[in-house]
Amino acid sequence: MYVPGTFLNIPKIMSKEFDVNSRIKFPHDTVCKDIDGYHIVIAPEYPNWIVLDDQEYAIFRILSENTIIDGLKKYYAAFPGNTEDDCIFAFTEFLKKIEDCQFYEDTVSEEEEVVESIKKKVHITLTNNCNMRCSHCFVSAGIVEKQELKVDEILAVIEKIQKINGSTDIVVSGGEPLVHPDIIQLLEGLRGHNVSLFTNGTLLNEDNYKIIAGCCQEVQISFEGVTQEAYERIRGRGNYAKVLHAIELLKTTGIKITLAVTILPSTVEDIRNNLVSFVESLAYENLEIRLNDDIEMTGNALTLDFTGFDKCEVDKLMLSLVGQLQDRGISKAPSNGRNVKFRNCGIGTNIVIDANGKIYPCNKFSSYYRRLDEDISLIFKDFNELNRTTSTDFMGKCKKCELRYICAGGCRVDNMNKHGDMLGVDCTSQFKENQYRKLLLDYLE
Repeated sequence: MYVPGTFLNIPKIMSKEFDVNSRIKFPHDTVCKDIDGYHIVIAPEYPNWIVLDDQEYAIFRILSENTIIDGLKKYYAAFPGNTEDDCIFAFTEFLKKIEDCQFYEDTVSEEEEVVESIKKKVHITLTNNCNMRCSHCFVSAGIVEKQELKVDEILAVIEKIQKINGSTDIVVSGGEPLVHPDIIQLLEGLRGHNVSLFTNGTLLNEDNYKIIAGCCQEVQISFEGVTQEAYERIRGRGNYAKVLHAIELLKTTGIKITLAVTILPSTVEDIRNNLVSFVESLAYENLEIRLNDDIEMTGNALTLDFTGFDKCEVDKLMLSLVGQLQDRGISKAPSNGRNVKFRNCGIGTNIVIDANGKIYPCNKFSSYYRRLDEDISLIFKDFNELNRTTSTDFMGKCKKCELRYICAGGCRVDNMNKHGDMLGVDCTSQFKENQYRKLLLDYLE
């Protein structure tokens, strides 16, 4: 087979130098999982993974045993329906992909998720008050007794955190944070940090949107229903027009907008039929869609009827929607967890400041808390120790699993609730299937 010079120049168009006359050193001891027409190849010890379609997987198998040049010849012989140019293009794209995913042996790293070296993310629940009464709200916002933090207290704590943490990723949420009378003062006081505002969007208006966009890097808007009927069934009559107006205002600023779409039993078909066309109609480049079907079963959510809600089918729907959105240029950044051994779900790497002045190591672990007026350095030390003692390395069922440093044993609080032990994971076949689906979703997004 004749190999044009363009193929021989592949290394020049990529940072990774692939010797076409040598075999690629792929990670050893890989495990392959086939799901929904894709091949997910895991390298457990690196840890790393790559998602391949049928054509890419065929190339991967061939190049596992042959040089690039010889592999190209074998591929051409195995698929005579393709022209030489087709084969060269397929190989070129495959090499670009393994470079992007760093899926070769010399990328193995001893880097680990060392909790002291990780900047803690701060999540501020400014208030549990809300202007809505959503049926799926896990905190029953607006129904329980009103609690609010004082802005000067928050900013004082953030200043102390900054001395340890440096510039910090901060989420401001509620309840509905925009009902707090001093929300603008807080956002202005957080300048210099990477701030995301989580809101229902209905209180964004001509008076505040420019200030909010100037203080924040992202505004996330909860958007459970796509059509007016479906949306207002969840979030109340008259609010649909308000949130659409808010989106249009934010678009004029260029700020990143994330629509957080939680798929509920009552909205599955609405989202299936209308989400993609709705996103297209927004015609906004700096937009991200965050799909979720994991509902925290606390608060108002306990009243939801999940009869007929097939989680597996909804996961497939999410895959389909993500693919359709990707085709239209709506995507999100890929996972940054390659070649890092995550030994923990992340508990202890967060500072969650609740509306009642308590500080938690994660949003779910409200029973384990410190107070706002305690020494921040001691809180950091305490949360770091919690992270270390709940390492995946102490979980017997995880030790030989190919996903152990990727899924990290699942949520420690869920483990505690199910088994009375944070390390008591029961890795069922369904749980493992869900972890693979998360990798596939991340790839498709």
